[in-house]
Amino acid sequence: LEVWKLKHVMLPPLVDSVTSMTSRGWHVDVYLILGYKSLAPHRRQLIIDALPPGVGLEVWEDAIPLYYKNSFNKRPKADQALTNGDHALSRQHRFVLRDKLQYYDFFVGFEDDMRITAEHVLEFLELSNDIYQLYGEALSSSVGQVVVGSDGKAVQPPPLVNRHKSSDGASVGNDIIHDPIGVEHIKRLFPGLLRVEVLDRKSDHPLRQTGVLDNHRFVKEHPPSPNAFSAVGGESLLDP
Repeated sequence: LEVWKLKHVMLPPLVDSVTSMTSRGWHVDVYLILGYKSLAPHRRQLIIDALPPGVGLEVWEDAIPLYYKNSFNKRPKADQALTNGDHALSRQHRFVLRDKLQYYDFFVGFEDDMRITAEHVLEFLELSNDIYQLYGEALSSSVGQVVVGSDGKAVQPPPLVNRHKSSDGASVGNDIIHDPIGVEHIKRLFPGLLRVEVLDRKSDHPLRQTGVLDNHRFVKEHPPSPNAFSAVGGESLLDP
C-alpha cells in the first residue's frame, strides 16, 4: 500500500467518516479488506494513529479470491491454473459480515476513497423506518395499497389519478408516480445512496483539460471537509 495513497486518498475520507460516527457516541471498528499481500507494520500504525481513540482496526490481507479464468458455466481445462480474481475483491466483505454479524448493530461497506458519514447512516435508518411504516399501512388497507404523499407519508384512501397524454411518447402518463403502490412492491423497496465523484483540484487532471467538462451542467466546486486536513505525523492528510 503506497504511503502517498494511504495518506492522501484513503485516510482522509476514512478518518472523516469514522469521526462523524464516534462524535455521536457510536462505538466503531474498522475492517480493511486488502488486495495487497501484506500491510507493513509502520503503515498499519499510521492508520491506527489517524483513527479516533477507541476505534478498533482489523486487517484482512491478501483478500483477492482465486478463480479459473474464462470458466463461466463450464469446467476448467485440466491444465488450467488458478489466478487472482481482482474483480471479486469488492465482494469479499460478505465473509466479514457473516463472521461479525452478531457483534454489531450496523455495517457500512465502501471503497477506500469513499466518504460515508453518520448522516448517511441515519438517513438510511430513517428511510428504512418510513418504508416499514408504509408496508404496515398498505397491509392494513382494504385494497392492500397506499399512495405516498409529498411528505413521504401514506395517503388514505388512495386518490383517483387523472391520466394525461404522455409528453415523451411513453405508453403511460407522466403522473404514474402518483399511482398507489401495493404490499408486494413495498416489500422490495430499500434505501439507496447515489455515489458522487469528487474531481481532483489539480489543474493538470485529465478531466480539467479544456473541452472535457466545460459545459457539464453538474459541474460545481465543493470544498472538502475541514477534518480532511487533520495532520498525521505533522503532515496534512489531504492536499488542497
